This record gives sequence, C-alpha cells and structure tokens, in this order.
Amino acid sequence: MIRARVRYRPGDVRHIRTLVFEPGRWLIVLDWLSGARAHRYAQCFKLGRTCRVLCEGLPPEAEGTRAVHVSQFLDAGAPSLARGQTTPELRGWVSESYGALVPAPSLRFDLPPVQDARIGTILAVDEPARVVAHSLDDKLSLGWIDVESAGGVERVTLVR
Repeated sequence: MIRARVRYRPGDVRHIRTLVFEPGRWLIVLDWLSGARAHRYAQCFKLGRTCRVLCEGLPPEAEGTRAVHVSQFLDAGAPSLARGQTTPELRGWVSESYGALVPAPSLRFDLPPVQDARIGTILAVDEPARVVAHSLDDKLSLGWIDVESAGGVERVTLVR
C-alpha cells in the first residue's frame, strides 16, 4: 500500500491518494479530496497502448490485446475514454520514443461540482475483479475492502 498527500493552491484543495496493489491482478486507487468550495474533480488513467479498456458505463473497446477491467465504487464519476484524440483536447497518446506519439487509452471519470469527494476505482488485468463490500473511514485511510475475482472474495485491510 502506498499513500501520498498533496495540497493544491495552498489552503484550497487537500488530496490524499492511496494505492493498494495485488501484483499481476489488480490495483485499487482511492482518492480523498476536500476543498474550501465546490470543484470539478476528475480521476484520470493513462494506460499502455496494448491495453483494451473494459469499463462499466462504456462500450467495450475493440483495440488492444491486454484486457483492463475498470469499475468504480464510492463517489462514481461519468466515464469517458479517448485513444488518439486531437480535439477538443489532446488526449489518449503516449510517447515511446523522442518525438513519436502513439495512440493509447486515456480513461477519465468526471464528477459533478462538489466540495468533497471520495473516489474508489479498481483496475484489473486480464481477469475481472470488483469491490463487493467495504468499510472505510472518512479519509479512506483505515478500514477494509472486499475484492471479488475468479479466485473468490478476498479482504484487504488498510492500516496506518
């Protein structure tokens, strides 16, 4: 488990991100954001060019050879996916060598304007996995998460 804290525009938004990783299987990303006023928060993922995104709320992607199953829990945002997009913004590209851009999936979850947000996302490689239950504190720092995959349900405990 990895945890980091960031403060954007001093005093305006506090952000704590926690990563929980089961190598070769899944990654859980927990974002706690708290602002002095309402903000438009977005959680973004840039994936490798060989990834094929399978996300709840989006049609299955045809491109890519490595399935990445994505689902959200807690405060869910509206998903959007881009690969090689140039307008209205440059999105969905990676640079594998100097000066060369290659289309790659860029997944974004946009939340409506809120003051505080608790975003939970699980990304699973090859085989689907999803969060079926959880009990987390307000800042997503302590508690437990139950993850269901082909092997059954396993409990992940978050400690300080």
